Amino acid sequence: MNDLLTRLAEHFQDPKLRAILLSAVLFLLLGLVHALWILTVRRRSHLPMEVRRRWIVQARNALLMALVVGLVIIWAEQLRLVAVSMLA
Repeated sequence: MNDLLTRLAEHFQDPKLRAILLSAVLFLLLGLVHALWILTVRRRSHLPMEVRRRWIVQARNALLMALVVGLVIIWAEQLRLVAVSMLA
């Protein structure tokens, strides 16, 4: 078991692999939040349909913004390297 943990820790030293895994976790987490939000809003039958649609659209937009910001933060080092190589 200790050997497995050691190998996993070695893989997380690679910045690209770590960024890929963090991106996948971010996608899954935001997808789960989105699904739970839709279920919650749809259960509120006392609200008019227009209000429920607006809430779902606003949540989708906020989650997309969170996704973009999260991906920029996760991939910041690689983006910086690309920018420097383009200017060099």
